[in-house]
Amino acid sequence: MNQGVRAGWSGPARRSRKQRSAEDVAESDLFGWFKGVRWSISYAAFLVYIISLVTSRIPLGTEAMALALLGLAGEKGRIKAPPIVFIFGGFVLWGLVGWTLSADPLSTWNTVIQLAKVGAIMFVAVNVLTDVPRLRLFLLVFLGSFLVYPGRGSILNWVTGGNTLFGRAIWNYIYENPNDLAALTFFPLGIALYMMQEKGHHLARLGALASVGVCGFVIIITQSRGAMLALIPMVFLSVAGHHKKLRAISGLVFLVGVVAMFTPSDILDRFLGLKAASSGDLTALDDSNSAEGRFEIWKTAAGIFMDRPVTGWGLGTYRIKHRQATRFDVSITISARGGRDAHSTYLTLAAETGFIGVALFLALIVSVMRHASRARRRLRRYDPGLAMQIRFLQNALIAFLVAGIFGSFALLSFLYVHIATIYAAASLGERRAAEFKAARAGLVPPMGGRPLPAYAFATPR
Repeated sequence: MNQGVRAGWSGPARRSRKQRSAEDVAESDLFGWFKGVRWSISYAAFLVYIISLVTSRIPLGTEAMALALLGLAGEKGRIKAPPIVFIFGGFVLWGLVGWTLSADPLSTWNTVIQLAKVGAIMFVAVNVLTDVPRLRLFLLVFLGSFLVYPGRGSILNWVTGGNTLFGRAIWNYIYENPNDLAALTFFPLGIALYMMQEKGHHLARLGALASVGVCGFVIIITQSRGAMLALIPMVFLSVAGHHKKLRAISGLVFLVGVVAMFTPSDILDRFLGLKAASSGDLTALDDSNSAEGRFEIWKTAAGIFMDRPVTGWGLGTYRIKHRQATRFDVSITISARGGRDAHSTYLTLAAETGFIGVALFLALIVSVMRHASRARRRLRRYDPGLAMQIRFLQNALIAFLVAGIFGSFALLSFLYVHIATIYAAASLGERRAAEFKAARAGLVPPMGGRPLPAYAFATPR
């Protein structure tokens, strides 16, 4: 009988070096993290897609996605379609309904096709991220791709002043808008926090800590007020929910101090200018009156939604409807006229898909968050570190959704890749919790017959 499931077991069995699994090696070897990866056509193509998506430098996204889908036939195990895939499929189908009533059928059709491609990637992700080594390598590829390209590029642009938006850090492609860059940085920030909790080589953990600092600095130098506000709940939830609060607080103080050393005072002044909103003086927020114009845009977006609240005007049509709504309205400030973006994920969705589309979008978020929270509750007594890793991914999503109040991000592929990542991590967490529970009950050998750590047999508090 396996020593790890005997009643009264007092410690792990002594094993030779040859008997150590890939997970054991990962705890002491910097490169041991990759020794247990199961390679397949679908998984490799998925990683290529992620590199193409994050860096925007490799034009192989569509080809990699198609190959990843075809490669699923060769994956071991049963192909699964979890609730998040069905909910997202319903969202795409609702987009097709909106296409029949669209103010611009061509734009809506193209947007629906792009969403269908994103749904395919979600389907691939939940079927290839099926074990810890695969998930770990995927997260490292995502984080590394971001740091090497948009992270490095935006910091260099800001330092040299060669390519900024009135002093706000930007990069190329999808990152050329500072608000979008800041919001998208929450995902690699959550991944970096996840990697800090990994049981691995100390150099890898230090690298993850440095990555947290880089991502936080990128968010700050974009000078996005929405992202700065979104940082508040992310930091609070990460510290309040940490199983080692003293370490979390000390790490936070250290990172804040380091980032503050390199942050100019004018960026802090921009953030503190939010106090002006409490007095109703929106023009005092900045010289360009962007906040006042955004408020006018929000009022217009609400009116567009109320004109067709059930079905909306079709995906990808908001700018057209905004131009039509403001064409002859002289009461609206000039900065809010024309084919403007709604500057809000939720108002854009409401105007384009109606309240049914918004309900489907929120159902997708609630579904994956409930799945992750359930996994964390089951893991907390057995492996609090893994539960905290899942929480970090959740907190990144929460921060992104808060930033979405001030920007239109519902159609960004990054969001749905991250949702699939949370689902995969939570599913692995539930499996791990079930193994711990069964081992404590003496039912089955866990983790391929490996003895469990002593804390798995401790009495839960």
